[in-house]
Amino acid sequence: MPDHLSTVITIHHIAVIHFGFGARLRLPQALLDTGIRRPLFVTDQTIRACGVFGLATEALPSPSDIFHGTPPNPTIAAVHEALEQYRREGCDGLVAVGGGSVIDCAKAVALLATHDGPLDHYEHAPEGSIGAHIAPVLAVPTTAGTGSEVGRGMGITLDCGRKGAFRSRNLVPKTALYDPELTVGLPPLLTAGTGIDAFSHCLEAFISPLVNPPVDAIALSGIRRIAAYIESATKNGDDREARWHMMMGAVESGISLWKGAGYAHALAVAMDELDLHHGTLVGTVLPECIRYQEHHLGARGQSIRDALGLPADGSIARFLDRLNASIGVPGSLAELGVPHEALPAFAKTAVDTVFNRNSPVSMNVQDCVGILSRCMEV
Repeated sequence: MPDHLSTVITIHHIAVIHFGFGARLRLPQALLDTGIRRPLFVTDQTIRACGVFGLATEALPSPSDIFHGTPPNPTIAAVHEALEQYRREGCDGLVAVGGGSVIDCAKAVALLATHDGPLDHYEHAPEGSIGAHIAPVLAVPTTAGTGSEVGRGMGITLDCGRKGAFRSRNLVPKTALYDPELTVGLPPLLTAGTGIDAFSHCLEAFISPLVNPPVDAIALSGIRRIAAYIESATKNGDDREARWHMMMGAVESGISLWKGAGYAHALAVAMDELDLHHGTLVGTVLPECIRYQEHHLGARGQSIRDALGLPADGSIARFLDRLNASIGVPGSLAELGVPHEALPAFAKTAVDTVFNRNSPVSMNVQDCVGILSRCMEV
């Protein structure tokens, strides 16, 4: 067995990161290090029912305070339900075991447990609005792709049906325990959807015009790594080498998100009301989003081609078309059931997002309708 598959490494970054097969076994010490004596475990019904939650927490006595009502896209109703349990049980921190929805739900509980509500008061609020006294969160991701476990953002669907976006460095979990063992056997479609989401974080961060050389290097590494291993992980869920690299790609994608995402995320956020899987939606629109921008990428485009093993005149967008087809990501929004008549409204929402301003060239509503229309084609 290669050395990297049998070694747990510790990375001190924005949060403390424990990474490797067996990293989940460090959860008891992580709780001690963070000062959490009575955690509320946040997960969802699927993760608990399939045994992954039990595997993630096997180093602890059987947890008693568990909230498993996180929906696929976290809602303010679920946050309040978990918050009520947190207060009723006298908890002093949270452990999120799951994907991005679970981690974002835990972050929102941590915020409201220590700050006056309502939650939407903190959307687009100044950095200091969310204080360092927020309840501590530990994250144990069970997919390789969310980025939320080392990210400063969270997305919560508000009562009005709109997904609120919240950002603060104080929302970053104190510790992230990345254990590829928790992703072994993950279903192919979920592996593909979360993996292509991680790839998009790296790709869109790398082409962002913002200047951040350390993140650029990490993003380029993530592009190269995920492109090399996502097909193997999708087609053979027990491939431990592929699972290790996909989980490391998830670390790199989460760090990349500190530079920001781009068009594909602008479109995905705009369509959140459809309650589709976020990563799958991002992957479906990513090729057309890159096709629209590819001629504006310059030297960064060549760096991406080099990372993907493409010739100098190779098309990144066509590479993504082939990649999606090989891992089973839908080739069009029509396959996902997106209504054509809603495209203008989605385009307006997408253009107004911060992600549109984080791209090499900003799109207007007409441009965005064109991209979405092409994404609808089978």
